[in-house]
Amino acid sequence: MVAELKTKIIDHIQSVENKTELELYYKIIKAIANQTESEDWADLSKHHKNEIEASYKQSQKKELLISHEEAKEKLKRWL
Repeated sequence: MVAELKTKIIDHIQSVENKTELELYYKIIKAIANQTESEDWADLSKHHKNEIEASYKQSQKKELLISHEEAKEKLKRWL
C-alpha cells in the first residue's frame, strides 16, 4: 500500500506542468518531512489552498487508484 501511495504522488506531481504549483508541493512536502509547521501555508492564496486540499481529497478516492504494476509501466521510462 505504501508503494502504491508513493506512485500516486509521483504520478500526480509528474502531471503538473505549472512551476508555481510544483514549488508549492515541494514546500509542503519539505515542511511535512521536517515535521515543522510551515509558515508558507499561511502565505498561500485561498485559491492555492483549495487546489492543494482538492488534490489531497482526490488522492483519497479508491476509484482513481491504479495498481503498482500499472504505475511501474507508466513510469518505466524514468526508472
